[in-house]
Amino acid sequence: MTAIAIERETNSYWKLVKNASSEIKLALIARLSNALVTEAQQKRAKVASLIADIQANAPVNIPITDEEIQEEINAVRHGQ
Repeated sequence: MTAIAIERETNSYWKLVKNASSEIKLALIARLSNALVTEAQQKRAKVASLIADIQANAPVNIPITDEEIQEEINAVRHGQ
């Protein structure tokens, strides 16, 4: 969305809620916040699922922990 479109849409929502009570505004804030948290959680779950799929189908052992990553780096540096 462009900045102009976002501003127009937010202005139209603001016109609807600007005269609402503080209780209603707080309830809307809570719902919007929960929607954002849920969206972020869904994205993280999708990324985790993709990573698990890649690791399950990888022809080589993909390091999982920080220690394993460091071991892989050291092995490459020292020609092991």
